[in-house]
Amino acid sequence: MALGSLLGGILPSTNLSATFQHPFQLSILVTIIGNTLLLFATHWLLAKPYFATRGTAAPANATHGVGKTIVQALRHGASHKVVSKMLFTIVGCGVVLMSIENFWQPFLEPLAQQSGYGTALFGIVTALYFLMSALSSIASVTLLRWFKQSHSQLMLYTRILAACTLIGLSLSTHVFEFTGLYLLFFFLFTVGNNSEQVVLNDYTPEHFRSTMLSVSSFSVTLGAIGSSLLFGWVSEHYSITLSWMVCAVILSMTSLAFVPMKRHLVGQSVINQH
Repeated sequence: MALGSLLGGILPSTNLSATFQHPFQLSILVTIIGNTLLLFATHWLLAKPYFATRGTAAPANATHGVGKTIVQALRHGASHKVVSKMLFTIVGCGVVLMSIENFWQPFLEPLAQQSGYGTALFGIVTALYFLMSALSSIASVTLLRWFKQSHSQLMLYTRILAACTLIGLSLSTHVFEFTGLYLLFFFLFTVGNNSEQVVLNDYTPEHFRSTMLSVSSFSVTLGAIGSSLLFGWVSEHYSITLSWMVCAVILSMTSLAFVPMKRHLVGQSVINQH
């Protein structure tokens, strides 16, 4: 993803893009070719016999079983002392994440124009973001040791720091200042993702654990939808800076759910946490 982002930023700045009506048409063409090649590669590498030998017929009551599992997962998510708080924070993260992803390019564009940078800058920043996310995943193991294996403390402090960084990001006035704070924000914001998945996994019964991942994804989407509707209006009528400051407050407030979670994470099991 980092390489693709970098390529997508550089292509419109090359001489090849001059042959098209719009410089971004070259990036779109390369994307179409890449997806076409991927389609044929998938068909060739994953032969049909593989699926035929591993596929199994669905039982007659499969639909009923799936519906029951979804209901169980939703009830568990709403009533469990740990999982309910975790889903609450995930909704908040969805709000913040979508606000950043929607508006970081419009925020950066005037700064880039003032500094004389082209579209390659956006590809570089996006590529560095993906690399920073990978780095945060690796660093989370070391950071967890610093917090004495406390997932709740790791998520609490890193996301509070991410909220503070977001305030700085919203006030940035230079390309390099923006880039540094943007990357630092995503490092702090994503370093707790592994802990988030571990907690959801440990406190969800095995028979609907995969469904709980879908509930978690739905929670992110729910927050993202609310964010797009609300902060699109705020950014248009006021400013992106105000939107990000409000998001920093939301991230801080939802992260406070990790404070009472600490005592629930110690010595508790999936069964007795209702």
